[in-house]
Amino acid sequence: MNYVVTFHEMTYFDVLNHSDLYVSVADYEGLPMALMEALAIGKPCLASDIASHHEIKCLVPTLQLIPFDEAAWVDAIQRFIYTNSREREQIGKSNRASIRRVFNNAVYAGSIS
Repeated sequence: MNYVVTFHEMTYFDVLNHSDLYVSVADYEGLPMALMEALAIGKPCLASDIASHHEIKCLVPTLQLIPFDEAAWVDAIQRFIYTNSREREQIGKSNRASIRRVFNNAVYAGSIS
């Protein structure tokens, strides 16, 4: 497990790229862009159980939605920590593939014509 200490020189993407897991505990989001960015670069993600995250979950089956309960979050993070690295990597690859499939420009171009 990697721990990242942020410095003022690091950008959001530097931190994201060096992280093992993306966690969104938002209680409201319109369009969860940061979550979608993390999925798009192949990060395993845990997200709060809110409407906008449900919309993403429909597109990305490996996204884990966690209820607003401290014990549930602790359990989800512990399960991630004890997941073997190969499985974490596979989850990340699946996340990236799902986002690419859904947001592929060719798919949209074909649906417009």
